[in-house]
Amino acid sequence: MYDIDTHGAWLGPVADDLTDAQRERFADEWDEITARYPDRDDDEEATAALTACVQYLLGETTAEDAGAERRRTQRAEMVARAAARQVARMAALDGMPKAAAARAAGLDRMTLLKDLGER
Repeated sequence: MYDIDTHGAWLGPVADDLTDAQRERFADEWDEITARYPDRDDDEEATAALTACVQYLLGETTAEDAGAERRRTQRAEMVARAAARQVARMAALDGMPKAAAARAAGLDRMTLLKDLGER
């Protein structure tokens, strides 16, 4: 059930753009999303899911849009990871401790060792 204090506070002025049925749907999705992401460590994911929920209800996004964005960010992650691996490898070759180079680049130490030909 839609609660103006909880749901309305999160929605802010966009609540006025939703129909009664959409607000009820949002409340149902809120319950499911907060159950899926119950921990404070999950706040960013919960916020992303709630935001996507509102965008979907307003017709501002589709499953195709969400999929395209996910594929775009996966490619960006792949490219960033390749760059981080290369820089960590070079830093280690230049004398930076391997564990420190891996940690600084956000990599697993074993990945760096593999890139160095040591595993």
